[in-house]
Amino acid sequence: MYFLMMAMMVLAVVSCEKPNENDNEGQTDQPTQPDDPVDPDDPVGPDDPIPPVGIIAYCSTAEASLVTEESARLHGSADITGNEGQTVSAYFYYSDTSGDARALKAGGQKVEAGDIPAEGGDFEADISSLLPSTTYYFVAGFSIGELEVFGDVLSFTTEEPQPTGPKAIDLGIIIPRGDGTAYKLLWAECNLGATAPEEGGDYYAWGETDYHYQDGHRFDNPVADYLWKDGMFLYDWGSYKWSGSNAMTVKKYCTSGSSDRWAGSGSPDGKVVLELEDDAARAVFGEDWRMPTAKEFEALAWWCNHVWTEQNGVPGMKITSTVNGESIFLPAVGYRSLRSLWHNREDEGYQGYYWTSSIHPKDAIYGSIVNLNNAEPERCFLPLQSRDFNRYERSWGLQVRAVKTEETQPVTSSHMGHEFVDMGNGIKMATKNIGAEQVDHPGDYFAWGEVSQKSEYTWNSYRYYDGFTVTRYLAATMSEGGYEVINLYPEDDAAHVNWGGCWRTPTAAEWETLLNKTQYSWVWEGGGFRVTCLANNNSIFLPAAGIRQDYNQSPVNKGSSASYWAAGKFVSSDSRQISCLAARYFEVPGVTEPQTVIVGACDRRLGLPVRPVCDL
Repeated sequence: MYFLMMAMMVLAVVSCEKPNENDNEGQTDQPTQPDDPVDPDDPVGPDDPIPPVGIIAYCSTAEASLVTEESARLHGSADITGNEGQTVSAYFYYSDTSGDARALKAGGQKVEAGDIPAEGGDFEADISSLLPSTTYYFVAGFSIGELEVFGDVLSFTTEEPQPTGPKAIDLGIIIPRGDGTAYKLLWAECNLGATAPEEGGDYYAWGETDYHYQDGHRFDNPVADYLWKDGMFLYDWGSYKWSGSNAMTVKKYCTSGSSDRWAGSGSPDGKVVLELEDDAARAVFGEDWRMPTAKEFEALAWWCNHVWTEQNGVPGMKITSTVNGESIFLPAVGYRSLRSLWHNREDEGYQGYYWTSSIHPKDAIYGSIVNLNNAEPERCFLPLQSRDFNRYERSWGLQVRAVKTEETQPVTSSHMGHEFVDMGNGIKMATKNIGAEQVDHPGDYFAWGEVSQKSEYTWNSYRYYDGFTVTRYLAATMSEGGYEVINLYPEDDAAHVNWGGCWRTPTAAEWETLLNKTQYSWVWEGGGFRVTCLANNNSIFLPAAGIRQDYNQSPVNKGSSASYWAAGKFVSSDSRQISCLAARYFEVPGVTEPQTVIVGACDRRLGLPVRPVCDL
C-alpha cells in the first residue's frame, strides 16, 4: 500500500515541481534553452537550467512501509512520455544524514529497484541492516541513458529495539489488586540465561543484575580464581552490591523486622520488594519482565498441580495449570555460595532454588526464595514468607524465573463454576458451602485436613492420628520437617481439592475480619446468619449446620450453631485444637442478633462445613 505521493516534474533530467494543469494556460510545454550542458554525474534540481529534450518525466517518492527496527521497504513511481524505448533503471538513495538528492547520492547508500517500463510505473526496494530508533532519509530516482530523475526526499524512523525476552506461558493465573483491578500473570518459559526450559540459567545475587563469573562458567564447581568478573569475586557479602563488607553492613532494602541485622551502614528504608532498576529479569529481558513476588510464586500452589519429574534428563518441578492445562518446568540446578555450586548433583540431592523479588520479613539480610525438592512438591510454594526454610542470604547466587503481566478484568461473580461475593477487605467468599446445592443447605462435613465426607468423626478415623497423637501439623513445635506450619497445604484443603482453581479454606484472620462489627453486620435470619459488608452492602448466608461427631449421622446443634473451619492457627500447644468460626444463637426475647460469634477452637477430628474463599 502506497501513501501520499510527492511528485516533481522533470524535462529530460530536470527535477522540478509538477505543473498544475491550469497553470500557464495557452502556453507551450517547450523548455527554455540552457546556457551550459548538463553533467550526467550531477543530478539536477529545481534551480538548474532546463535543457531542450523531447522526454517529459515525473519521479515521485512515496512513504516507506514495513518499517521495523532494522529494515524498511522504499517506494517510488515514474511517469514518462516521449521515451522511444530507452531502458529505464529505478533505484533509491538513503542515509541517516539529512540532505537533498545530491547529498544522498554523494554520501548515502544506493539500492537498485530494477528496470521499469519505458513509460514508467511503480517500483520498490527493501533495505536492511538498519539501526533501531534511527531516522533515515531517502529519495526515489531513475535513469534514462545518462540522464537521472529524482523525487522529493522523505524520511522514516526505525522502531525501537524489542527486548529479547523468552516465550510467555499463560497458566490462567489472575491476581487481584486492592483497587478492584486485576492482572494476568505470565511466566517465562526458561530461566534467566537459559535457552530451553530444562536448562539451568545464570545465578544472581538478590538485587543484582549481573552474575559474578565470566561467561560460560556458570556450572564450574568451583569457579577458578581467574574466571570471576572484575570486582565480583565469589558469591559472598564482600562482593555483594548492597553491602559494605559483611552482613552487618546492608545498605539498601533495610527493614525493621523482629530480628533483622540491617544496622551498620544504613537505616531502615522500608523497601520490601526489589525496585525495577535492581531486578535481574528486567535488566536481561527488558521492561516487560520482572522477578515474581513471594505472593505471585505462592499463586502456583493454588492454581496449579506440581510433579517432581525429569525433562530431557534434568530433574525439576513440572507445574501444570488446573485452569487451562498449560505448564512450565523449573529445573533443579542448585545454588551458588562462595566459589561452589551446591545441590546440583545426585549425591547431594538435586534441589532448585529461585529468588522472589520480596525481602524476607524476619531479617533484611535474606531474600524470600522458593526451594524445590522431591520430598513434598505441593509444599514448595506455600507459604513462602512465614517459614525460615524459605529464605537465603542475599549475597548467594540463585536462579531467576521471570514473569510479565497483562491487564485483565477481575473475575466478579464465579470461579471454576462456583459463585462468590465480594465481601470487602479482599475477601471473596463462596455463596454456598462445599457440597451444598442451595445457599441455606449445610453441605458436606469435613474433619480438619481431610478432603471428603465420611460416616464417623472419631480420633481413630482421623487421617492424621496414629492412635496416640496427631502426626501432621504439629502445634507444639510449630514445625514439621523444617516447615513452619501456618495454614493447610493445598493437598489437605477440602476447598481446593473439591473445587480446584484458587479456592481454599478461609484463614482464621479472614474469619476475624468478618467479625469486625464496624465493617460487617451479623443478623440471625432463621436457620443461619446473614453477614453483610457495610462498605458495599454485599452479603452471604451461613447456615447453622451444626457439627458432626463420633458416629452420629445427625449434626449436633443444627439450626442454632454455625461452625466453620479455618485453614489453621493453633490456639494452644494442643495440636488437636484448630481455629474455627463459632456462631451460636440463643433465643432471648426481643433480641434478634446472635449472642456469641467468635473465632474459637475445635477438635480437628470433628466434622464441620467449609465455606471457601478464592484469591481472585
